[in-house]
Amino acid sequence: MTYQGLIYKIDLYNYVKIGVAFYIIFFNKTVTKNGNGHGKVWIKLMKIKVAILDQDKDYQEKLAKALAAFSDKLDVYPCESDAGIKEFIEQNQINVVAAGHETNVNADEIGCGFITLSDENTTRTISNNPLEDNLEICKYQKVENIAKDIYVFGNCYEEIANVKAEYENVMKEKEALTAKIDEARKEVETAKVEAEEEKKRIEAELEEARKAAEQKKREEEQKRLEEQKRLEAEKELRERRKHPNIYAFISAQKGDGSFTVSTASAIAGNNERCKVLYLDFSKFSKMNKFFATDSTEAAFGEVLRKADEKELTVDVLRRYISTDANLGIDCIYNINNNIFELMVLDRDGVKNFFDTLCEMAAYDAIVINMESEMTVANFAIMEMATKVYLVGTGQKESNDYLEKFAEVIDKYDGASKLLVAKARAREAAGEEDVVIPSRETIIGKVFVFYNKFLNRTSITAKLLNIEVYGVQNVIKERTDQKLLATMIKQDMIKNLVK
Repeated sequence: MTYQGLIYKIDLYNYVKIGVAFYIIFFNKTVTKNGNGHGKVWIKLMKIKVAILDQDKDYQEKLAKALAAFSDKLDVYPCESDAGIKEFIEQNQINVVAAGHETNVNADEIGCGFITLSDENTTRTISNNPLEDNLEICKYQKVENIAKDIYVFGNCYEEIANVKAEYENVMKEKEALTAKIDEARKEVETAKVEAEEEKKRIEAELEEARKAAEQKKREEEQKRLEEQKRLEAEKELRERRKHPNIYAFISAQKGDGSFTVSTASAIAGNNERCKVLYLDFSKFSKMNKFFATDSTEAAFGEVLRKADEKELTVDVLRRYISTDANLGIDCIYNINNNIFELMVLDRDGVKNFFDTLCEMAAYDAIVINMESEMTVANFAIMEMATKVYLVGTGQKESNDYLEKFAEVIDKYDGASKLLVAKARAREAAGEEDVVIPSRETIIGKVFVFYNKFLNRTSITAKLLNIEVYGVQNVIKERTDQKLLATMIKQDMIKNLVK
């Protein structure tokens, strides 16, 4: 069929069927072939079976009763619900379903005409939409009009549906023919398009090759910059870790808690940005209280001996450093068989030990718990420390020891200054080969941390030139492990080591 033939067929269906529908609507009579009431019948009006369904059951009942007055044209079947509507239609051979807009009826699935009973007055009716196979009418208009719309629509539905189906078939034929025409046109244009595309393809390949070369160059440059940045970051990290912060903790007297406070602060400070090493320089270490010290090897004593004899190396030191299984921080285990080594450890041994640690460049912070006494080794550690925390309880005896510590540290600083001054005087006098001692004052970096503080019986000591870092009240926990876990969570503990 030609394109013009398709158009003619569409127009013919439209005009003929629309004319039939309007004739039925306005004259409400039988239509014959010759149009004068004689001859073979073409369309004959029939009695319509209509199903009424509305959520407003009072309205539904009233409408069904009102439509009963048109029993010569309509058989009315009230429907209880939209559930099982298809079975209801089949059982009663329904021609039209008239349902409220709030019902759940799919007009495309019921197999008969469908009219929506709308609350709106601006609706679609058969009078102005003769080719619609479902309509919308106002539910509150005169019952005569509702009856007429249902009756006429029911009689026209089959013809309307057929016209629509034929129209859709013709449109499909039109689309198929149009597709063929388009395909033929495309074939004519294909050669030109292919030639143009081939040209573009070659140009695109050249452009792609150029971009790939540029991209590769950029990626190589990016990798180079990233590698350079990584190396610089590693170098910066190594340089920073060659000078780690050193935090020394010492109890005013035994039992004041420097071991617990230092352990908690080391764990709290150990993270991705701050790698911490924990050391216990006390003769009678309590590391087995929290650490997994199941080793029988005299690790710390061996390290101290080599440091004192100037034989300590980075490789030896690395061999004795372990990551504790319980706490997850690096440490050197002190298992109380290093008393002699700690007693004989002198200033040079301490310096050799920490110089080797700094040479490792592996840690941002080193936390040290020290013996509760003033020894040469302890003073050497305090000189190297970034901060020194004197841990007391605030009780009278503890405060007395704090005052003695402060007094001794002040005297040590004075002696150090005098030693340096004498060396400089000898140098100024022209004496050759004078070594100026490298001494730092300690008192300016000393802080007091009160632990196990009891508000009723504890008081803060009045110490010149020494600040109070913080006050930790007594924490009551059933086990030492729970006590440690509670302390780690406190901001004051977290800020001790950075």
